[in-house]
Amino acid sequence: MKTSKLSLLLLSAAMFMSVGCKNTKNELDDQGSKSSDNTEQTTGNTTDSIIGRFSVAEGCQVVFSRGNLQYQASTGTWRFPEQQYDYLGADNDKISETNEGWIDLFGFGTSGWDSGAKEYMPYSWESGNENYQPGNSYLIDLTYDYANADWGVYNAISNGGNEKGQWRVLTAAELKYLYDTRPDAAKLRGNATVCGRHGIIFLPDGFVQPEGIKFYPNGKNWDLNKYNNLKWADMERAGAVFLPTAGYRTVRTAAQQEVYGMYWTSTHSDFTHCFAFIFNYGIGYPEGEGDRFLGLSVRLVKDVK
Repeated sequence: MKTSKLSLLLLSAAMFMSVGCKNTKNELDDQGSKSSDNTEQTTGNTTDSIIGRFSVAEGCQVVFSRGNLQYQASTGTWRFPEQQYDYLGADNDKISETNEGWIDLFGFGTSGWDSGAKEYMPYSWESGNENYQPGNSYLIDLTYDYANADWGVYNAISNGGNEKGQWRVLTAAELKYLYDTRPDAAKLRGNATVCGRHGIIFLPDGFVQPEGIKFYPNGKNWDLNKYNNLKWADMERAGAVFLPTAGYRTVRTAAQQEVYGMYWTSTHSDFTHCFAFIFNYGIGYPEGEGDRFLGLSVRLVKDVK
């Protein structure tokens, strides 16, 4: 058994078998994001997703939710925030079964479905990697027989279609493909500061730069791409996705906002795989490893048909 590490991120990138797009109840058709009248959405931030399409495997595209997943324990409600750069930070310190506030940092597989793990509720905060193992095994992913342990599969998102089975998290292989392998991958990602928040931008396949706005692929320079709300609105309308450095939670303490960005995948390891990037350290690690009991961000996607 490896020693526990909150030094968690800086681990090797390993190759994983890619999985194809999963069928969902609400796949997108070839005309764009679905709306009530089945017309094509033309804004960058629709009612539940960003309009840009991103290849995550050969022949497989997804759209991203409009922000990191949030949960209110007192009402059992899930939602997306108003803006991609929004996160809750120290509000996560109030995590509990009766919390009337919102949280957005979750332990691995804590969708609320009884997966066989000792801890599986969104408000779980106990330490110990062994407590967050679906099927009581570290060898199980949040897919197939255990897909309900995925937050987006098991739960209806109140402002994200409000039906179960519409969303999911990416696998480690899909994140690696998005980050490294899709055509022009290195040109379609860069660190940035959006409305004062640090994070990483992914640009969609076939991105068309808005007139008068620059984007620079980069490694450590977070101020090279610096957007106020007006410029970011134009980037978002062009399909850009932003993952903020929302930090992490250890037990009941949130830390390192504006420094660490850490996002769960559905892929297991003896700890578990996440997408991780650090302010002023480097653009990112397509496959880091994180302690399962840590509260990390969850960004959901929806498959394009």
